[in-house]
Amino acid sequence: MVLIAALASVALPAQPPVYVYHEPGAVGYGYFDVPKQVEMEAFHLHLCEALAGALTDAGFKASVIDAREWLRLCNERRRCVVVDIGQFPSHVLYEGQDDGSPIEGWLNAGGILVYSGDWPFFWYAGSDGRIHGEGAMDRGDDDIFGADLVRDGFVDMTVEPTEAGKKWLPSLRAGGTLRPFDADAVARACPWYEFYSLGKRTEADGTVHTASDALCFRLPKGEGFFAAFHLRRGAHTDTNQIIYEFLTRRLAAVLAEGGKP
Repeated sequence: MVLIAALASVALPAQPPVYVYHEPGAVGYGYFDVPKQVEMEAFHLHLCEALAGALTDAGFKASVIDAREWLRLCNERRRCVVVDIGQFPSHVLYEGQDDGSPIEGWLNAGGILVYSGDWPFFWYAGSDGRIHGEGAMDRGDDDIFGADLVRDGFVDMTVEPTEAGKKWLPSLRAGGTLRPFDADAVARACPWYEFYSLGKRTEADGTVHTASDALCFRLPKGEGFFAAFHLRRGAHTDTNQIIYEFLTRRLAAVLAEGGKP
């Protein structure tokens, strides 16, 4: 698994460390789909190690961490990036609570989460060894972001790269998305945001939904940032490439433009 060097990337100072999340022995990896002949956990670890290795080669401090290590970063309110590709967070990080989860505290204090997979903060891996979907009031994104930014009516839309997406993420392509963000809700709630892909759908009653599958925003009421790419099923090797491009080509400017935490 090879990541292509980001085009026109430049070395910028003060890049925060990057940690790629892989929890050994976890109950499933979200909507992470790989060929049947491949062992899912081993493939996911290889995906994470490939990204961390490529980022290290690009000058970042990067490594793979598990849930306990991510919990330590949360408790220390460490300013860093955590990348979560297709793996539901462990119950030690978030278990559907309305307020007070370690991830919420870390993000509010300035953490940077880069995510890919199904509905963020709806699903989590429980202490009973099962996957749960009981985010508070069935809207886990509300708990973390303090605003309803992901909605059922946006399921299965098609999105295309924006001009910002074409500029910063050369590997980003048009395609389907499972549960994208409500772009209008993000624009209303967030003090800073950037859409890398957008799509529109008009319902029978005339309601227009504008969705973003690739985006970054500053939390509505916190100091941290959340970026998401490919909110859908897949092996996410293409997601790995796009995340690499985002971190090497755009992250430093995002932190500066969006209000550096």
